[in-house]
Amino acid sequence: MSLYTLLLLVGGFIFIAALVGFSSGLLGIGGGIIMVPVFQFVFPLLHTPLKDSIIMASATSLCIAMFSSTRAMLSHHRNKNIHWHMLTFLVPSLLIGAQIGSSLAIFATPLALHIIFIVVFSYLSFNLWFGTGKPLLKNTPPNWVNIFIGLLVGCIASILGIGGGVLAVPIFTYLNYSIHKAIGNASVIVFSVASSSTIGYFLHSLHTNPTTPPYTLGYVFLLAVVVFIPVTIVFVPIGIRIGQKTSQKNLRKYFSIFLGLLVLYKLTIIFF
Repeated sequence: MSLYTLLLLVGGFIFIAALVGFSSGLLGIGGGIIMVPVFQFVFPLLHTPLKDSIIMASATSLCIAMFSSTRAMLSHHRNKNIHWHMLTFLVPSLLIGAQIGSSLAIFATPLALHIIFIVVFSYLSFNLWFGTGKPLLKNTPPNWVNIFIGLLVGCIASILGIGGGVLAVPIFTYLNYSIHKAIGNASVIVFSVASSSTIGYFLHSLHTNPTTPPYTLGYVFLLAVVVFIPVTIVFVPIGIRIGQKTSQKNLRKYFSIFLGLLVLYKLTIIFF
């Protein structure tokens, strides 16, 4: 890798990392939803086979989300926006779902991953925008519902290479949590999925012997990790402060627009 290529990568990564950190704090996402498309574009340019590039993009984004979500989780805890009792039932099933998802992702085709992404996020975006905002339940969900949500979110998030916050926030709003508490709870989910999936991808790499560029450990591109972590940690609290001052209605709209733009991006990949 030439010095020019290295400097170009680092500069681009710093810009994306700032966006990821801000979005993580504002919307409760891990940032994988932003990082994965960027990495899927970059890694083939580093002479990585397409299949390995897709898996590397997921593994690298999850490793970064593991660190950025830690900062967000601590801040939301201080703001009393995390329902820890509910998460004691949800997180264990989430970790199991993440391991299942990382195993399935190894065998999934790129088209299948795109279709799963489009279907899931089109539904969530539509409901956040046109929904009334009224919860499906009058009270917080029973424990068996939390366990089911954990399995579902963990599996889908790990397959798509995201932390799961972008899935969890809409689901929590349907289940009688305010948007601010939904975002706080999602930061814990992001950390749980990201840490579990990172370990899973590393273990898989020991058996698959992937073709990867320099500065890579397993499926994780260490150069990106080193650049992203400090930048995201700086920008996470900025997003949180703005989110705390934003109304629930507006946050739902912002989240819906964000998901809709991601769906449009995936559609352009398939058809153009």
